[in-house]
Amino acid sequence: MLGRIDALRRAGVTCCLASNQQAHRAHYMSGRLGYRSVFDREFYSCRVGHAKPDAAYFEHVLVALRLPPEQALFI
Repeated sequence: MLGRIDALRRAGVTCCLASNQQAHRAHYMSGRLGYRSVFDREFYSCRVGHAKPDAAYFEHVLVALRLPPEQALFI
């Protein structure tokens, strides 16, 4: 999967991580697992202030990325 993400980013596609996490887990994922360099942006629920599947979570991501919903794909 990491290879696919790298290929997408090299092709100009913005790739972000969207995850429900507690602060200590988000810190570990971002730093120790290196996700901060794998993804263009990271959206952890503990930092966003909302958790999936709450619509407010996805709205926050779209606003932060300055994207209309039809230009985003959540997998």
